[in-house]
Amino acid sequence: MGRLLDNLRTAYYKIKFQYVLRNGSFGPGTVIRCRLEVKGPGRFRIGAGCRLEPGLFGDEHVTIYTHHPRALVAIGDNVTLRATRFGSSLRITVEDDAVLEAASIYDSDFHHLKAEMRNEANYEGDRQVLIARGCYIGLESQCAKGASLGEGAILLPAAIIGTKAVPAGAMVGGNPAMLMAGPRI
Repeated sequence: MGRLLDNLRTAYYKIKFQYVLRNGSFGPGTVIRCRLEVKGPGRFRIGAGCRLEPGLFGDEHVTIYTHHPRALVAIGDNVTLRATRFGSSLRITVEDDAVLEAASIYDSDFHHLKAEMRNEANYEGDRQVLIARGCYIGLESQCAKGASLGEGAILLPAAIIGTKAVPAGAMVGGNPAMLMAGPRI
C-alpha cells in the first residue's frame, strides 16, 4: 500500500509541476514520499533517483519557494531531502548524493536590511548557495546566502552557516558554524 501511495503522489506532483505549471522537472526514479509545496515565479529541477521524504519529527513536506523569475533551485541525482525548505531569488545548487535533514537553505534576505525599507523587495545582496557532492546537512541546520560547502562536507545538526566556504571533507557545527574536524574554514 505504501509503495502504491508513493507512486501516485510522485505521479501527481510530476504532472502538476512538470506538465501543467511547467515550473519544474523531475529525473527518472525520483520518489516523493511527502507533500511537496512549490510557490513563486522561479523554477526548480530535481535529478534522477532522488527521495523527498517527511522529517524525522513529523514535518511532512519539502518546500521550494522562489521569489524572482530568475530563481532556480537545482537538485542533483540521488539526493535525499527530508522536510527541507528552500527559499531562492537567485540560485541554490545541491549536487549529487547529498542528504539534507529538515534544513533551511536560502540565498537571499528577501527584504531590505534597513528597518525603514523592510516592506520593499530587495535582491541586491543575493548570493548563490552551493552544496557540493556527498554533503550532509544535519537536522534543523541553516545555509544562508553565499554559503558554499565543499565535497563531502558535514554540517552538524542545528548549525548555521552563511557567506563562508566550508572546505571539502570538513565538519562544522554551532551558531555561527565553526570547524569541528577537517581542513580550516
